[in-house]
Amino acid sequence: MDIISTNGLTKKYKNQVVVDNLNLTVKKGEIYGFLGNNGAGKTTTMKMLLGLTKPTSGSINLFGEEIKRKNKLLKRIGSLIEYPGFYGNLTAYENLKIFTDLYGVSKPKKIDELLEIGGLSQYRNKLVRKFSMGMKQRLGIIRTLINDPELLILDEPINGLDPNGIKEIREFLVSLSTEKKLTIMISSHILSEIEQMADKIGILHKGALCDEINVKEFKNNVNKFIEIKVNNVFEAVRILEEKLNIYSYEVRKDEIIIFERINDSHIINKTLIEKGLKVTKLYVNTLCLESYFTDITKGRVC
Repeated sequence: MDIISTNGLTKKYKNQVVVDNLNLTVKKGEIYGFLGNNGAGKTTTMKMLLGLTKPTSGSINLFGEEIKRKNKLLKRIGSLIEYPGFYGNLTAYENLKIFTDLYGVSKPKKIDELLEIGGLSQYRNKLVRKFSMGMKQRLGIIRTLINDPELLILDEPINGLDPNGIKEIREFLVSLSTEKKLTIMISSHILSEIEQMADKIGILHKGALCDEINVKEFKNNVNKFIEIKVNNVFEAVRILEEKLNIYSYEVRKDEIIIFERINDSHIINKTLIEKGLKVTKLYVNTLCLESYFTDITKGRVC
């Protein structure tokens, strides 16, 4: 089931297109990593999903139903957009109590349960102004769980954290996904962390969705390529096309990068040599997500 799906979602401010004809899907139970450089349109997209910003055109479906402004579907979502705001002179417990009252949650043990989930039970009576950045982020995330949501939309929850804080948030979100069966959409520009936690990744560049990647498939197959160095690139390209029916390749200076028939590197090598070419380098390489992202945002793939 698609928890989130958009069709032609577009947002313009005067003559500037911030989100451009966006078509994305988030499946039930997924952690969806929403990647993009600063200014790519991630926050604007999330605000439209939450009804905080009205789209210029296009549609949004949540839980299989079209969303409308202040739609009841939004009650099924927990969100953290930009930095979580708290009262620094109040304790963690007192801050959460304010929000349980706002949501009309009367379950007596709810706050204690949330603090336990976030690993903050021992800090329930500590003033929030004395919290570390990572602790504040965790408190912000558990605040999104007050209304028992089915979907979390989190905008840059690991931004500004030190390595330990990032690790804490990553493990916390993965545990929420696996133990609570929550669907999570998380935006970030820290590729390595998203790669470790996400099931699927959408790459946004200048408001456009360049690609959606199944992380498991990417690690197993998509990110592999054959790198070849020969004495005559143009003749090698002709042979690849005419003799081996290989068309998914890229020429970079004096090298050829092949993106298909990865398991046939020995056949490619043999064919090039038989046709009189000198192959000085041929090996299967692995493209990391960071390199793939760089290729896309530089326009090589997108």
